[in-house]
Amino acid sequence: MKLKKLYSDPKIFDPITFQPGVNIILGERSDVNKTNGVGKSVCIEFINFCLLKDKVHSRVTLIDEATLPKETSISLDLEINDEPITICRSIGSEDKPLITYQGKSTIYSNLADSLNFLNSLIANSETKNTAIPSFREMMGPLIRDEKSEFQNILQCYDINIKSPVNLTPHLYFLHLDLSMYKEIKDIITEITKSTDYIKKIKSNIADIYPGRTLESTRSELNSLQDELEKMKTSIEEFRTLESFEIHQDEIIRLETTLDNLKVRQQSLKSQIGRIEKAPRFEVVDTDEIAILYDQFKEGLGTHLKKTVDQVQEFKKKIDNFQSKILSDKVQSLKSELSDVTTELKSTDDKLSEKLKLIGHEGILKSLKNSLSIYDQKSSAAAKLRSLFNELEGEEKTKKRLSGDKSLKIIEYDFEIEQRDDIIRSFENTILDIHFSLMGNKKASFNVKTEDKANKKEFVLIDLRIDDDGSHSVDRTKVFIYDMALLTNVHTRKRHPKMLIHDNIFDVDQDTLIKSLNFLESIKDKNSFQYILTLNRDKIENEESLNLIKLNIEDCKIESFSKQKRFLKKQYQEKGK
Repeated sequence: MKLKKLYSDPKIFDPITFQPGVNIILGERSDVNKTNGVGKSVCIEFINFCLLKDKVHSRVTLIDEATLPKETSISLDLEINDEPITICRSIGSEDKPLITYQGKSTIYSNLADSLNFLNSLIANSETKNTAIPSFREMMGPLIRDEKSEFQNILQCYDINIKSPVNLTPHLYFLHLDLSMYKEIKDIITEITKSTDYIKKIKSNIADIYPGRTLESTRSELNSLQDELEKMKTSIEEFRTLESFEIHQDEIIRLETTLDNLKVRQQSLKSQIGRIEKAPRFEVVDTDEIAILYDQFKEGLGTHLKKTVDQVQEFKKKIDNFQSKILSDKVQSLKSELSDVTTELKSTDDKLSEKLKLIGHEGILKSLKNSLSIYDQKSSAAAKLRSLFNELEGEEKTKKRLSGDKSLKIIEYDFEIEQRDDIIRSFENTILDIHFSLMGNKKASFNVKTEDKANKKEFVLIDLRIDDDGSHSVDRTKVFIYDMALLTNVHTRKRHPKMLIHDNIFDVDQDTLIKSLNFLESIKDKNSFQYILTLNRDKIENEESLNLIKLNIEDCKIESFSKQKRFLKKQYQEKGK
């Protein structure tokens, strides 16, 4: 894979032409004596944008519209397996790239289809029958995100995203089988799902009996099942009667009738009691009536005069009428109460006879309630039993998957052993580069497996160099590793032979100079394309002393400064 040219339409930046070997994008000093913030990193982002980096994680989409209008198209000419290809991506339609290949231009309706096309191009004769990483997976270690801070040879992306390490391209370069690796990863994924499902089942069991341990709940289930067996036995004995269905329905009907009669009986008693306890009508004395009568007699007309006896007789009729109404009501209620009591006793006798007829005792004292309780407990036991069965089944599944994983990992150990000559050759390349930079071979490289239950990764790729762990040395470790992949006789067969490092040389001066001199020593011996960003102020003193063997001017393909910015103007990224 070789980059040829980066350009835009309309022309918002000057086209950049790439060359074989070392390509330096230089940050030059200006009158304000600053080399940062001039566009070196954004230039690399534009390359990655054209190589279909996800727009969500691309700095290109953070550039304001005044600086980078939506109608702008960014294009990259390159070669893949010696075939020319142009990828054009619009700022306003990032998900619909235009790809020109073998004279045919295609606008893809989505990013996935365009990536699938590029995936089909990156295979070569060396790997046509081999599982390979996807195009964007391959780009990970080839264009490391500057925000990865070059802390780890395997972590290629922005550390703030916290994406999992993807070993696929690294294993591919080392000629290790990806199909087997992905198969084991799939098993690990299934184990994770199974583990989560087991946790969910246990949580559901805990919801039924809060505060109990799993084994305590299992014991409770056994006790519940024993109780249900006893209830079932009693019910089954009842069911053996020839007329079980008739008896069962009749008993339930009688029990319901009995309950209703008891309610009615209580209601009647209450009504009768209220009437009998009500206050009697007030009795007015005869002499008082006579006095009252005499007072009003003089005012009555001759035709309306009545005797005291007549008035008393009239009052008596009214009192008798009211008393008769209440008396009749009480008698009616008492009569109904008598009927209800008689019917209640009759119903109770019939129920007793029915229960006596079927030899009922103990647990079936109330058939209706017993059947209801049995159904409730049976449902609860069935649910709990189902959960325990699910738990047992899922634990067996997880155990089987864990066994499969262990067997497959053993197979992958053998795969690593089969590639030991490549791994050792790669280690020797690392040692040679380490010697060029560090002056010694205090380094090691190893690939091995580990089978740990809680680990989602089972392959360990470990590179150690002299005094590693510091910011500067970690960046040097990444440089050594990437250069070894690019130049080793075995790994370069699968490597696209294109590598981009943005600001990797934030290291001590001695290591920087030795790294640049190492590039000089290999640039004519290997066919590759290495693109790096570099600040002039990091090297100008050593240049003046002729300590740098690499010809910076010959390798420089573009330079930017405060007066000559990549996008020709100063701007602020969105969200900053």
